[in-house]
Amino acid sequence: MHGVPTTHAVPPRPRPARRAARTLFPVAAQLLAAESDLDRMGLLLRISDALIIKQSRALRQACMSAGFKMGCDFLDVREASLHANRDRQGHLPAEFQRSLQIWCNGFVALSQERSDG
Repeated sequence: MHGVPTTHAVPPRPRPARRAARTLFPVAAQLLAAESDLDRMGLLLRISDALIIKQSRALRQACMSAGFKMGCDFLDVREASLHANRDRQGHLPAEFQRSLQIWCNGFVALSQERSDG
């Protein structure tokens, strides 16, 4: 049987270990580890829309665990804006845009107040 390939049982590839349910993705861990709500505000302002959509539950849980209810409210506004229908030019409805801008401006103002003081 020379020249005939033999088949050897190939062991199955090990699957990548899934993170334990209790393991947080890095941004949620940063929210929990932040020294203050002002630091949490800065993190939430910088998070991408894609991450807000994909990880909203974990972000919300981290905010609640840190006692940062305002963070959950901010996530509500961002999520509502992301899911809102756009007008013919692709713009957010004015009420969503206004609400989102008020929240973002407020978070920025509070963060700057800290750095100025």
